[in-house]
Amino acid sequence: MALVVLFCLYQYRYLTYPPVPGNNAQYPLGWWGWIDQGLYWKSAKAFAVLDLRPASHFYPPLYPLFGALFLPISEMHPFYLVNLALMAGFFLLVFRLFRPHLGPAAAALFTLAGMVGYPIIGLQWVVPWTSTLGAFLLAAALVLLDRFDRLRHSSLPASTFATNAILFGIVVGTQIPVRTADFATTAPAAIAYASLVVAMAVGNEPDARRNGIVSIGAGAAGFALPVLFFATFNYLSAGTLAGTYFQAVAGGIGFDIFQVPERLFSLLVASQVYFLEFNADWISVIPILFIAVVLAIVLIVFPEPLFMRVAGLMMAVHLIVYASYRDSVPTGMFRYFNVHYYKWMFPIALGIVAYRLKPSAFGRREAITVATGALIVLLVASVTAQRRDVPILASTSEDRTVRLDVQQPNAIQIIDLVGVKAPPESNAITVETSATIDGRRLFPVRDYRFVANEKLVRLILGSPQNAGSVEIHLSKYVEPPKPGWTARASSMSFRLGLPFAQQRTRPFPAPRSPCRPAAPTEGYLSLAFSTVIEP
Repeated sequence: MALVVLFCLYQYRYLTYPPVPGNNAQYPLGWWGWIDQGLYWKSAKAFAVLDLRPASHFYPPLYPLFGALFLPISEMHPFYLVNLALMAGFFLLVFRLFRPHLGPAAAALFTLAGMVGYPIIGLQWVVPWTSTLGAFLLAAALVLLDRFDRLRHSSLPASTFATNAILFGIVVGTQIPVRTADFATTAPAAIAYASLVVAMAVGNEPDARRNGIVSIGAGAAGFALPVLFFATFNYLSAGTLAGTYFQAVAGGIGFDIFQVPERLFSLLVASQVYFLEFNADWISVIPILFIAVVLAIVLIVFPEPLFMRVAGLMMAVHLIVYASYRDSVPTGMFRYFNVHYYKWMFPIALGIVAYRLKPSAFGRREAITVATGALIVLLVASVTAQRRDVPILASTSEDRTVRLDVQQPNAIQIIDLVGVKAPPESNAITVETSATIDGRRLFPVRDYRFVANEKLVRLILGSPQNAGSVEIHLSKYVEPPKPGWTARASSMSFRLGLPFAQQRTRPFPAPRSPCRPAAPTEGYLSLAFSTVIEP
């Protein structure tokens, strides 16, 4: 029954969502006119004619390759069956994880709620994203880990352990040609599985030792298969085993572990403080899922069931990895559907919390842990950023070039140009810009980005800078500063306030055009490779 519900919802969104190709006569390409989806489609069509040129393949190859298989059936809808099958498979895997602990009805209910309970999340299973295949693989890794954990003390033949291990190795390794950054997310599962296998292999029981040794070999072989596929594709396409994708993303935009606190605050708690956009954080838009994920991470204090502890660790790793990605900003969380990065978490987090709140399993320790988790949720929701202004000694403008002299020493992170008008579209207004601090040129997206609202244009630096002389060249999409404009430079620091005090009601940001990218894509592609680039 649950699968029927999923299919009906999937089909309804596919028939009614305007960006689906063919649903809007004005933009017949639909989401193929978006950056990421257009690149998937381009890659799939290249695979269909055995075109392996690097110019035809930006993203890792496996998801577009699946789409290529269905191009002969429908050129405009090659991922329809792919996404439908992966969505159903993900549901069955998560249902399989929680059915023994919650019962079939509750397991189905919480899995459905996490997948489609919020329409914005349900939509991410319909729109082509590599994260749909990535989510399936993450759930499969947890299922195989849970199966091994339950069987490792049994007397089953070595072939059973070998089969499970080779499948686990394949699932973990396949993340590399699907979503390379998500390979880090699988690390807790891989470490847990490897630890259990090694413990068997060095134990005193002969049968267990044999099963452990067999599992080590089978797991390594399974892992090697997709890695070999990826390396072969990279060599045939780009002439190098590593390929060009991850190097391009890491080198062009990059990761910065030191920005994690600021980004987690902006993505989860209060998007408007740094990035000027209300209703773009999890607390504002998906509060139940926010609470579930935080609690699932807190609940890793319980060692059993093992897969729940590992899933909580995977969520923590995933949040840190994506918060360290310089292009992961709240303006893209719901406007550009970056929330798809996290869709695998939500049904699993709901299942973990539901299990710990079951009356039959809710003891004194559970009560203390849940209460602690609730307190942590309140503390996270209480975090705010305090702004400290830095004196600006002089400010001038000429056309779209702004020059500032700032009192030193300082640690500037934000510069507001008050009275300067621009469309509230960070991708557009970061195109064709430049910024220098004390003669040192900064790189867009990697080192800075612009955001705007109806009152000002804001320059956000990737990390605090001790700045004396600042020169900013604004985008052509920004109006030249007019008489009366002012500049405000500030440093930022975190403090605690009242829980949820920053969640003020504002109109939801205007959605992007139903069938076109919201930013001028060619300029932004050369700038940062993608409107919503996927690491």
